[in-house]
Amino acid sequence: MLTLLALGLPGGAGTAVLLGAFAMHNITGGPRFIRENTDIVYALILGNMSQALLLLFIGTGFIFLAGYVVKLSLKLMIPVVMVLSIVGSYAITGNMVGPITVVATGVIGWLMRRYGYPVSATVVGLLVGGMAEGELVRSLQISSGDVSFIADRPITLALLALLLLSFVPRIVKAIHNRRRAAI
Repeated sequence: MLTLLALGLPGGAGTAVLLGAFAMHNITGGPRFIRENTDIVYALILGNMSQALLLLFIGTGFIFLAGYVVKLSLKLMIPVVMVLSIVGSYAITGNMVGPITVVATGVIGWLMRRYGYPVSATVVGLLVGGMAEGELVRSLQISSGDVSFIADRPITLALLALLLLSFVPRIVKAIHNRRRAAI
């Protein structure tokens, strides 16, 4: 939650959904979020505190019932969740664009998972990509379209170096796998 509020980056699936809900209401996360939307921040903090207290009392009473829900078969749960998602998307949009979008993104997510692509990184990229593009355009406008301003900023150079270093383990693993397959 902290990374969502302070940086605008979701730390997990739940905060990615919350960032998507913020985006639907034209609320952008980031450093200005806490200063400009203190009512939302305090509502989230108080909501988390009250949720923890309610979970303590109510959750202990329903723990045995929840045990039966966990034991349900996936053959039953998957169709129920799919139907509820499609009906919910139709209820939000009021037309067939919502359900078509849910089915299309579901198929894309299934294909990504099947072929080993990270689904969570794609969700984060879709949510944060628009903000990153806007900041890049703003930076290029400030520098009058000159890309060499990147070399003048040490923090930018450090972030680019970290980005390039993040590719090294994947490349080393691919080279290692090729050598092992050749033997």
